[in-house]
Amino acid sequence: MNRLGAASVAFAAAGVAALVALAETPAQSAGATVTHDGVLSFTILTDAGLVRVDDLLNGKEITRVAVCDNPKGGALTEDEVSFRVDCGGGEILFINTASFDLSDSAAQDYPPAPSPDIGKKNEVIVLGMIHGGFKTSKRYSLDVLRQTIRAIGPDFVLAEIPPNRMDAALKGFAETGRVTEQRTRVFPEYVDVLFPLTREMDFSIIGVAAWNRHMNSYRSAARRRLRADPAMAQAWAEDKEANTKFRAALRGRDDDPRFIHSLEYDEITRRAFVPDVDYFNAALGPGGWKNINQGHYRLIAQALDRHRGAGKRFLITFGASHKYWILDQLRKREDIILLDPLEFIPLVE
Repeated sequence: MNRLGAASVAFAAAGVAALVALAETPAQSAGATVTHDGVLSFTILTDAGLVRVDDLLNGKEITRVAVCDNPKGGALTEDEVSFRVDCGGGEILFINTASFDLSDSAAQDYPPAPSPDIGKKNEVIVLGMIHGGFKTSKRYSLDVLRQTIRAIGPDFVLAEIPPNRMDAALKGFAETGRVTEQRTRVFPEYVDVLFPLTREMDFSIIGVAAWNRHMNSYRSAARRRLRADPAMAQAWAEDKEANTKFRAALRGRDDDPRFIHSLEYDEITRRAFVPDVDYFNAALGPGGWKNINQGHYRLIAQALDRHRGAGKRFLITFGASHKYWILDQLRKREDIILLDPLEFIPLVE
């Protein structure tokens, strides 16, 4: 193994060791419940009537939520949108895993049970998003996106929104007509198109983004440490070169839906992230490029599995750079039919 490879492995090992050390702290004491991604820990402090929430990635306590006198136990809901606290006497309280707000009802993000017409393959369309680019592009504008979704006529939209933020986003939109939820509001495709379309079309939005702000904090700090490590200079040089080639390959057509939804675009994107995956993925924890895409797809697969054989149409909307990863996994499934998004996009010269 060369010096660069050894340094990368050593840094990743240090990151793993830090997580193991955290697992031995009180945040992981008896009775603690940890989210699937290993980021958050919920510990019931029975005598105090509190639930302590710890960020295991960054090694810090986030908050303590007052619940009830002598809580009897707790567990994450199946979708991990809430931490369920049993207060005894039939009283159940729920702590949202994004906002940590307390409620007497769980936000149900999971889709309902499959419809009776079992045996029909679901249709799936993966639509690459360009986020802020929708506001300036003529070829792939918000209006083009709006027309596209109308033409697709989905039953479900699997959106790049964390499941534990969907309830707040939907509630805010229902009450005010605007999407104000902190994470969701940064995406014009959701604020200006998808949520408003729910008023005229019959589809459900399911949040399937695995990202959270704790991953973001850890990833940012880890990247700063990697940049300061002289042994990683070659890795950063290769990453910079890959990004330069990526931008050059996209120049002049990064808002062309014909190009974005092509095999060429997917292969260009795949190559661009090779250094990132090879050198940085392990050290960046759940926020590494490979790791986060695996997290996204786990949630996508859960939603599709819940409706296996129901003959429904699913639209998946993620940033275009994620598209190749999602399609790689979807092509392995035999229970769906992948449709070409260009059959639905009105092409503008």
